[in-house]
Amino acid sequence: MPKYTESDFQATVDRLTRVEQLVAGIIRRAGLRAGRLDDHRRVLNQRLHQISFPVLLAKDGTPILVDGGRAELPKFLVISVPRSGTHLASEVLSALGLVSGGLHLSADGTRGIAQDRRFFLPSPTGSDWMNYELSLADVIRLLQPGQFVQGHVPFSPDLVAHLDRVAVIYVDRDLRDVLVSSMRFVEQLVRSGVTYTDDMDITWCGTPDTPAKLISYLRGFGAGVADLIESISPWQALPEAFTLDFDRITKPTQIDEAIEHLGEIADFVGIERSEEQLREILKSRVGADTATWTGRLSNFREIWSDDVERVFDEIGFRRYVEP
Repeated sequence: MPKYTESDFQATVDRLTRVEQLVAGIIRRAGLRAGRLDDHRRVLNQRLHQISFPVLLAKDGTPILVDGGRAELPKFLVISVPRSGTHLASEVLSALGLVSGGLHLSADGTRGIAQDRRFFLPSPTGSDWMNYELSLADVIRLLQPGQFVQGHVPFSPDLVAHLDRVAVIYVDRDLRDVLVSSMRFVEQLVRSGVTYTDDMDITWCGTPDTPAKLISYLRGFGAGVADLIESISPWQALPEAFTLDFDRITKPTQIDEAIEHLGEIADFVGIERSEEQLREILKSRVGADTATWTGRLSNFREIWSDDVERVFDEIGFRRYVEP
């Protein structure tokens, strides 16, 4: 049996000290404050066993959504009203150097539902995507620094308590364009085989784009869109939230305006990029084929009219539009 000297024991103590410092660093970067890493793992494991949610394991055994990220950065939550440019925002953030966690939260505006898109190829209907009951707190526990998830999470004050070391990016777009894009997306879903209840009029699908068609869509689906805006938009008012302006990137009056906004986004997430790199991101990501891309950017001016504007007002959209 080997004999151990005092220096051997001291070396062991030193190694344990370094391990404790490493664990403390992991806890600090993960935003766990004074909580023990074992407690963090236990909470995660209990929740994951309850919902059978598939995860990867980090080198230290911690359940995670995906590999990658940047330890020096916060975690990111991308919030938007549907059809506001959620997927473009994700493309931009990925191009800047963040890592997508692969989840789409509250896809239909239902709180606490995570749509897992990590293991299936995108499709217009998302027929292969799995939905799980997974709270925002659970998602953030699984998310790593330098990663992001996206979605349409209804706001409530209690959710803010889970945002320690989490940065919120709110995607904003001209509401009239949002409505036209929503109409075209519903039409795409119907074309791919999605069905709606009998009380939802979809007879306008497949007809030429006219003001009458848009009015039919608004009368059937507009109230639901207004409810989503009402429940989601308060995220933008958080003092620490950053607004990613979809129109400044996709419809700038000058290219330099789009580059400037991409630079602002890069500064917010904490990743330095040159002007040349930002120009390449703009060129490669705007108009890229994404899971919900309908083939072209929507422009409300092509089919808007005074009659459409009156229905817009009747439904109550005016209160969401800045004067």
